[in-house]
Amino acid sequence: MASDRNTQWAEVNALFDRLLDLLPDQREAQLHATGVDRDVAMQVRAMLAALDVEPAFLEPSIAPAPPTEPGSLPAGTRIGAFVVDRLVGRGGMGEVYLAHREDAGFAQHVALKLVRVEAAARLPQFENERRILAGLEHPGIARLVDGGVAPDGRPYMAMEFVEGQDILAFAQAHRLDAEARLRLFGQVCEAVDFAHRRLVVHRDLKPANILVDGEGRVRLLDFGIAHLLGDDDSAQTQALLTPDYAAPEQLEGGTITTATDVHALGVVLYELLVGQRPWTLAGLPLPASLKRRLEADPAPPSARAADAGPVPKSRLQGDLDAIVLKALRREPEQRYTGAAQLWEDIARHLRREPVQARGDARGYRFRRFMARHRWGVAAGVVVFAALAIGLAGMAWQARKTALERDQVLQEMARTEAVKNSLLLMFRTAGEGASGDDTTAKQVLDQSAQRLADQYRDQPETRGELVETLGSLYLYMNDYDGAVPLLRGYLDDKASGASAGKRADIGVLLAEAELRRGDAVAARKRLDAAQAFWNADPERYRKPLIGSRQLQAQVEKEESGLPASIRTLQQALLEHDAYFGRNNIETANILNSLGIAYQANGDIDKADAAFRDSWAVHEALGNERSAAALLTLGNWATVAYRKQDLKRAEELLAHASTLRRELYGPSAALAAMQGNLGKIVLRAGRPRDALTQLEPVLAMARQYTGEHSPLTVAILQSQVEAKIALRDLPAAETLLVQAKDAARANSGETQVLFAICMGLEARLRHAQGRDAEAGQLADRMAGILHALGEAGAPYASEVQRLRGELAGAAG
Repeated sequence: MASDRNTQWAEVNALFDRLLDLLPDQREAQLHATGVDRDVAMQVRAMLAALDVEPAFLEPSIAPAPPTEPGSLPAGTRIGAFVVDRLVGRGGMGEVYLAHREDAGFAQHVALKLVRVEAAARLPQFENERRILAGLEHPGIARLVDGGVAPDGRPYMAMEFVEGQDILAFAQAHRLDAEARLRLFGQVCEAVDFAHRRLVVHRDLKPANILVDGEGRVRLLDFGIAHLLGDDDSAQTQALLTPDYAAPEQLEGGTITTATDVHALGVVLYELLVGQRPWTLAGLPLPASLKRRLEADPAPPSARAADAGPVPKSRLQGDLDAIVLKALRREPEQRYTGAAQLWEDIARHLRREPVQARGDARGYRFRRFMARHRWGVAAGVVVFAALAIGLAGMAWQARKTALERDQVLQEMARTEAVKNSLLLMFRTAGEGASGDDTTAKQVLDQSAQRLADQYRDQPETRGELVETLGSLYLYMNDYDGAVPLLRGYLDDKASGASAGKRADIGVLLAEAELRRGDAVAARKRLDAAQAFWNADPERYRKPLIGSRQLQAQVEKEESGLPASIRTLQQALLEHDAYFGRNNIETANILNSLGIAYQANGDIDKADAAFRDSWAVHEALGNERSAAALLTLGNWATVAYRKQDLKRAEELLAHASTLRRELYGPSAALAAMQGNLGKIVLRAGRPRDALTQLEPVLAMARQYTGEHSPLTVAILQSQVEAKIALRDLPAAETLLVQAKDAARANSGETQVLFAICMGLEARLRHAQGRDAEAGQLADRMAGILHALGEAGAPYASEVQRLRGELAGAAG
């Protein structure tokens, strides 16, 4: 397929060059005579038409003019209330002058823009820009000051003059770090979003049109080819765009939407973070330029980041790579819907929350959970056995399988009416709103019930729409938003909903109720849905099977793990029968069953379940996936709990390698490798443990901070290894760092500090200071006892310590 496209573009390139210098009639005759493929002919005609409309095809709209270059207006020319000072920029359509206003003692500098004399055919675009700017009053958009007609008959507009640098030059001059660059970009998104909510698409966003003043405030310029949603002038403006920043639909003459600006913002963000554009088009002939833009996928920003670049490669890997590449996707519907959604994902990254661009992979959610809630997983990273329990509980509570995510995406595309309604929802949400940012949740809240009510006379469409909107709420973990919408639909006797649709929506409501902590309400809704499906189990076999995991979670809340396990065992049989053993859904249910067995203390059964889950991943060639990685980590936990340190080390080493290859350095990788070091230490190989732990400490500090529980845990493991090697001065130094970090994180009355007391007791004992060691052991025990349940998992550590001290004394 790629070979066919390459051949086609070669034809386009050669034919375009051959016809370029002919007159229009000669071109068409020659084109017809060649007998080329219709698609090739259409591409060549489109490119030649663009040249006919504007000789400066693909020329940047306004380029800075040399200080000595004369314009069509000499200095001192009066235009309305303004006096021309000098030419400051010139492009394919217009000229921009610095001018000043002198009337009634009022002095003001403005950027005066006029259509070039030789570009009179572009008057409609000029008038369009003036009309659009008149409706855009925002601090991030250079405002329209005045307008009129010059003495020579050309229309002009006077805009706010911005004294500043383009966004790239400003960031470089001020040596902005990654966070500062992202927040500066956030101002751009805010201004673009304001335009989007007024139904205006800029269509020519690029660094030259984004200036930053001396106070660090962004201004958008040049709405010369801006577009009102619903207008159709793509043929006229295609020739004026800038190819490096243009979206594929602009180059192909497709439909322009707010996602078109998102693509340009993605290019600007790429350049802001990397120092270069995703594509290098300079010097290429036009067909080759278009071919590269339309067919080549950009490399991730981290792949092109240089050591001396604006942002380190390691800082770009992961979230920022995913966010930029989502903004640059070829298909408009696969990008962010607008600037607000793009910025919302960047803001999530800055807050260390999961970003939309990376989906809902369980391993990734856990990594983000650790980064945001460092204190909450303190116990889990200090002792590996406690980490195993914490991971099991977290995975149990946060089970959103790939199947469930796929179902949400499928539901969003069920009917054309639903898709159109959702587009309308986001397009019109900003009408009449203030200039504040509008999040996706706010748009959903403002529009969900209104759209659901809009289709009261179309029950099936209304049901599809409510189901889709409810799924969106659940996808965003907004259960308080989902419940009233779903409950209102089910309780509406006039909804006309079919029994099948009520069952589908009832299960969504059951999940939302359970997530809100109301297992009784969840059970009621789930029972009603399953009763309907069980009336015709062959027809509704798939939704019945799909409901088992929710059923198991409800039963866990009602009766505890044994009942939940029985349901998961039944679900496994049903999955095997329906999907077959070698199916990803079966692998997922095996993993869930293993987690439940482990939480219930059935370690051998958990071991078998994880082994079987991994075997399915191997059979499917799915070993390099997030689901497989989760299974490996769980399986290693079970091996550790069985005291099979050799197998635990092998499994965790495999999982660590896979995580690094899939996601790169991260907090989760540091936690996994820290646990690997703990296993090696427990196996009696302190020197090997130190080799494992020393590079991990730097990673933990980079991704979770100097005082995080993870950093403290790795320092504590290093202290233990140094004591075992009798390197007591080094152990003392590391212990001081661990105590300081633990104290800064949670004070002196929490688990982290208690573990430090135990390590200090061992160190004092190794130094021959046994009386101090005993006092420190008592202090550790006192802290853990005062913590109640939180300290209970560490009672064995206190017993082990006291046993060591007593044995030495004996």
